[in-house]
Amino acid sequence: MIFKIQTQKNAMIRIFLILFLFVNISNAQGESSIWYFGQNAGIKFTDDTIEVLTDSQMNAFEGCATMADASGDLLFYTDGVTVWDKNHNVMLNGTDLLGNFSSTQSAIVVPNPENTDLYYIFTVAAQATIDGLRYSEVDMTLDNGNGGVTANKNIQLSNNIVSEKISAYRQSDNNGYWIVAHEWDSNNFISFSVTDLGVSSSPVISSVGSVHEGNSFTSIGYLKISPNGKRLALAKYESTNGVEIFDFDDSTGIVSNGMVLGGIFNPPTNLGAGTYGIEFSPDSKILYVSDLNFVFNQSKVHQFDITQDNQTDILNSDTIVYEGNKVVTALQLAIDGKIYASNFLVSSLDVIETPNVLGIDANYNIESIDLGDGVCLAGLPSFIQSFFSEEDTDQASIFVPQGISPNNDGLNDNLDLIDGNVSSLNIYNRYGTLVYSKDDYTNEWFGQSNNDSLLPVGTYYLSIIFNETQRHASWVYLNK
Repeated sequence: MIFKIQTQKNAMIRIFLILFLFVNISNAQGESSIWYFGQNAGIKFTDDTIEVLTDSQMNAFEGCATMADASGDLLFYTDGVTVWDKNHNVMLNGTDLLGNFSSTQSAIVVPNPENTDLYYIFTVAAQATIDGLRYSEVDMTLDNGNGGVTANKNIQLSNNIVSEKISAYRQSDNNGYWIVAHEWDSNNFISFSVTDLGVSSSPVISSVGSVHEGNSFTSIGYLKISPNGKRLALAKYESTNGVEIFDFDDSTGIVSNGMVLGGIFNPPTNLGAGTYGIEFSPDSKILYVSDLNFVFNQSKVHQFDITQDNQTDILNSDTIVYEGNKVVTALQLAIDGKIYASNFLVSSLDVIETPNVLGIDANYNIESIDLGDGVCLAGLPSFIQSFFSEEDTDQASIFVPQGISPNNDGLNDNLDLIDGNVSSLNIYNRYGTLVYSKDDYTNEWFGQSNNDSLLPVGTYYLSIIFNETQRHASWVYLNK
């Protein structure tokens, strides 16, 4: 009897973990489930486990990016200079991109929101040099489905030099993405729109915050948009050492209301010290910052409560969740709701297990994920930050039936969301494959696929946009 109860409990726990991951993966649709980074290092998030990958051909000192498809299958990865395909061969025309393996965020990948075969690799150069902000187009239909970089390669977006910083976020209408970078010798943020028509050539310019200038080392440091799309933060390394926090508008791409956090980080007494990594908690209420000193081989990881009303209160909320003789560099949120940290020249990743929790109960664990022969360097892959958004429980709710039985008995024959004001419904099977989608949905789904064939009995997962901008992830059991 005890064994039976325990078995049922374990099954329930596994179902909960799968559903928890689905809530994240339904936002990310699997694209961020594979990471390649550092010296031939890689991991894959699968259900409730992390698989260590040993097939990477990349040696990226800092910035890099990986893109998988909706099912979590690898498409390609890059250090901002070379692109490797899913078979770990150099992609067709996939060399000589104008990023840099030693640019903090050398590359980030954004899909065309309508054409699932087209992707854009955005690159930024190292140390505020002339190659600036550019993009290259990848067409996955080329080279027998292995993909290739098209003639639209190294297209210059800004006539001005930019810092080593770039981030991306889904637009509020879900019809495109924002790419956000920062100009050098300027206080301008530049936000470019990516839609089904491609990449806009004219940015939204926000002149706010400090001027990024001085020694080129001060261009180093990460820029991140919060998972809920409301805040933006960046690290400024070396002589202008510190952190800036802003408001971000995911409907317009405008950055506003700057706030500086300074005076508490490693003093910029020499090259190789300052704030570097930036990441938000999944609920977007907490900011984590890596503060390092390469010369003395030491670092701290700070935690700030950014729900506080002013600069003083945010600074007073500072908690050191790690301090020691290791150099913690990049911080990156994952689809399992944890934050992973690159531990420089170590064959393992650090993990912040519960990043939504204030104080040391955030649970920073050193060398938690063994990478085998792979080695962490300074960077982790950059992703579209809206991949990691959590459902906001303070928003209006939507009722979703947890089961339908389309047997024409007049009871629960279809998925009834008539009262939900649903603008978009996507339904995935247990493998993460999109099987049904409908705009302006009411009650049209009775267990059919997009090609009108009947789907098998089982659990299906729902990604819903309702009230125009609000999001909900759920599940439904299809019976017959």
